[in-house]
Amino acid sequence: CSRTGDAGVAHVLRKRGDGVSREALLLAVDPARARGTAPLALRPYLPRDIRWKFRAGSPVYAFWTRWTAAWKAARLVSAPEDVFRASGEAMRGDGVEVLGPGLLLWRPDGGVPVS
Repeated sequence: CSRTGDAGVAHVLRKRGDGVSREALLLAVDPARARGTAPLALRPYLPRDIRWKFRAGSPVYAFWTRWTAAWKAARLVSAPEDVFRASGEAMRGDGVEVLGPGLLLWRPDGGVPVS
């Protein structure tokens, strides 16, 4: 999370019989600040196990690249306060669910890859 709590990314974990799986990532921004919030603005708040592996070729980087493209497209046709939500809706086929204002959930098939 950011120091002020207005942005953050967190793992959604599920306890399994033999351990814990990384089921999804929750992407959150304060709805009052969601206006103009680009996907890369959330990169510093990625969980540590993903943050240091965020580079070209990683599955999370590939997701962020697709989300950034959807965000750029949404900026062209959506009101500024709707761009974050609209980019999430455009990513529904990529495992993204819009949970509410400023809240997106990315649930890729097989869970969130760490590498």
